[in-house]
This record gives sequence, structure tokens and C-alpha cells, in this order.
Amino acid sequence: MNSCLYRCRVVHSRRRPKRHRFAYPCFVFRIDLDELESLSQRLALFSYNRRNLYSLRDTDHLQQGADSIKANVIDYLRDQGIDDAIGSVQLVTNLRTWGYVFNPVSFYFIHDTADQLICVLAEVANTFNEQKLYLVNQATSPSRRFKQSHPKLFYISPYSEPDTRLNFDLHRPGDKLNLKITESDAQGTYFYSALQGQRRPLDNRNLALCSLRFPFITLQVITAIHWQAARLYLKRVPHFSKSHRLDQQTETRTYLKKPPSPA
Repeated sequence: MNSCLYRCRVVHSRRRPKRHRFAYPCFVFRIDLDELESLSQRLALFSYNRRNLYSLRDTDHLQQGADSIKANVIDYLRDQGIDDAIGSVQLVTNLRTWGYVFNPVSFYFIHDTADQLICVLAEVANTFNEQKLYLVNQATSPSRRFKQSHPKLFYISPYSEPDTRLNFDLHRPGDKLNLKITESDAQGTYFYSALQGQRRPLDNRNLALCSLRFPFITLQVITAIHWQAARLYLKRVPHFSKSHRLDQQTETRTYLKKPPSPA
């Protein structure tokens, strides 16, 4: 089984205009989208398209008009000119927890039928019910690590201009998870984020242990976002409204039928 858990540490570090750093323990899922029905049968606390402590719904992620997350991913890849035969698609994300879901970023690791990693699709979301997709398909070593820079052109944080660049450095998940994103402008890199962790089997025991350690993981994420934003405000870091530079916010899309809230 490809699906698993990762006990992780997330780190954010900002160099300017004021230094700011934080780190939190957490856990994330890696879900092979071909294993959803099997996981739903095996795991007492997980359901697919149904209520449970943890659930994954097709409407929680990429929408291309197809009837499943994997089909939507494949349709998007075809739109981007990627015609390889697709094998497994493995999603690194937080699941809907106690009915609530919010993911600052989810990663789709897309493999061919020989299990070679073709590309990674980063699904970045903001708190305004918007998402933007970034295709990372420049490999630095065969099927193991992908690095690529994209114009951001998206409103993620009120403390960052939308016309910067996001620089992805993504390793293929295995026993360890190692995902990094930096942000840069004309003066260089000023923001660093990383999600790094150790694999755990996705079984009833480990999921229960993670639930005891992080009983409200998605609420923890959104609370941390607002708490760190408040700290930056108190440090008098310049901030920008959502209406700032709308011309630099392109190819965004609504990722849920309604804003993130308990269901």
C-alpha cells in the first residue's frame, strides 16, 4: 500500500522586511487516490465522500469537471500538454477533520505506469476560498527530485506582494518527506518554508495516535495562520489588502463550493 502518514515539522522563516520564524509539529497524509475505497473499508476513522473524523471528498480539491480527484488531475495534465500514461497519483495533504478542511498547499505526486515520477502538481490555497495550481516538472535527478520556479501571481499572504516568485524543491516521498518552497523578489529570496517528516504506516493504531496528539489538526493550521499574521502586524510589517494589484492575481479558481467552515 502506498498510502501512509508522515509525522512532520513545518517551518516558516522570513528574512525581511522584519525577521520572523516559527515551527510547529504536525502530521499529514499521503493518499494514493487508487486506494480510497480500500482505505475507507480498512480504517475506522476515515471515509471517502462520507462523514467521519477524517474524510476526503472529491469537492475538497482540484475541480476540472470530472467525477473524481484523480480524473480531475489527469484532465488538468492533459490541458498542460502532458500525455504520458498515468499510473498512481499520490496526494500529500491534510484531510477534512471533524468536518473542517483547509490546506495552505497540497501536493499531487504523479507517476507513470512504470512508477516513475512524472511531475508534481502543487495546489496552493488562500483564505479567500481561492486556489492556484503550479506544475513542477523539471527533474534534477531521475524520478526523485523536482525543482522549478514560477511567477506567483496569486494573493497568498497580506504580507507579500503577488508579483514575486515561488521556488519549489520537492523530493519524492519515501521513508522521509522533504518539501520546500521559497519566495523571492528582485532582491533575492526572503521567505522559506519546509514540510519535513518521517513515514508511519496508515493503520488504525497510528491514525488514533496522531488523533490524540493533534485532535484538531486543520483548525490548528488555520489558527496558526491568523496568529502568525497578527504577530507580523504587531511587528509593523507592511501589509496589502486582497484588492491590492488584482492585475497580478491570475488563473485563480474557487476550490470549494463555499468558504472553509465546519460542515
